[in-house]
Amino acid sequence: MFFQGQSTLRWRRSALSSTTTPTPDDDDDDWEEEESSEIDDDGRIYKNPRNSPSTLCPRDEEQATLLGQKCLRKCSSDEDCKSKKKKCLCDGACGMSCIKPDRECPEPESIQFGSVQAAGKLFGARASYTCQHGYHVVGLQSRTCQADGQWAGSAPACKQNIYCLSPPNIDHARHNALPEQTTFDLDSTLQYYCHTGYVTNGFPRAKCLAIDGQASWYGPDISCERELSNNTK
Repeated sequence: MFFQGQSTLRWRRSALSSTTTPTPDDDDDDWEEEESSEIDDDGRIYKNPRNSPSTLCPRDEEQATLLGQKCLRKCSSDEDCKSKKKKCLCDGACGMSCIKPDRECPEPESIQFGSVQAAGKLFGARASYTCQHGYHVVGLQSRTCQADGQWAGSAPACKQNIYCLSPPNIDHARHNALPEQTTFDLDSTLQYYCHTGYVTNGFPRAKCLAIDGQASWYGPDISCERELSNNTK
């Protein structure tokens, strides 16, 4: 009886061990495959004649590294993915990869003087940024939830808009803006007119443009010359 009990105990331990060991097909966020085997698997994928790198979503690991994106196992079809929970999907610079469609990204970072709206947090979701009036988005206006569980890139910033001050004064001319207006948005255009009794020569428009981060008026290029009367001809 003593030996039979020991044998029964060993069988129970063996059965328990076999039912609790995770497998790649049962992977979850706690399951991590060894990096060496991952590399070997990647190498074998494209050696298979039925598989070839995607031309619509190619893998550029150097670019992904520059972007701080972690690439997962590459693939050509769902059959290349070890886990049945994963699908072969496009993951930006990482190309076609074995991805868990239900992988979530954290809440996207908030930004000063602006707001962010995320259409979900699952893989492929987008977070869009907007700024308060008087500010504009510098950086990415939208970010995508990647397969590595991170939002693409970094959060943008809201910067105050640059603007033009009072437009140039031209002798014997006026423009079509109110005299009390002293600031103008980028791309604002003004039309100049010569006073009565003067003739316009040149280009009569001015536009607020930003060059090298500085806003300035470009134009007008006109002169107003006194109109000759019949007595002076």
